[in-house]
Amino acid sequence: MTSECYPSHVPVFPCEGHENQYDDCINEDVCAYCGNGVIDRCERCDGELDEPIPCVGWLNGVTGGMITRCNATCDDYDTSDCTTD
Repeated sequence: MTSECYPSHVPVFPCEGHENQYDDCINEDVCAYCGNGVIDRCERCDGELDEPIPCVGWLNGVTGGMITRCNATCDDYDTSDCTTD
């Protein structure tokens, strides 16, 4: 495996026959990508969180809201529901 992260737009293909194109495979049946619901290498999260994270205490300057999902690139949390006064 390489140490590089794959872009979020990498599609899912069966790994068989595509091993040279996609080194980062899960369970050797599908290739990793953002949006597959599995936290793959180089991802902080993927999709909806199992347990919401309170924005207060996680981000400076916020007064409320919950972090419930990953952002579109799976490299951080979606903080769009966090609020400030």
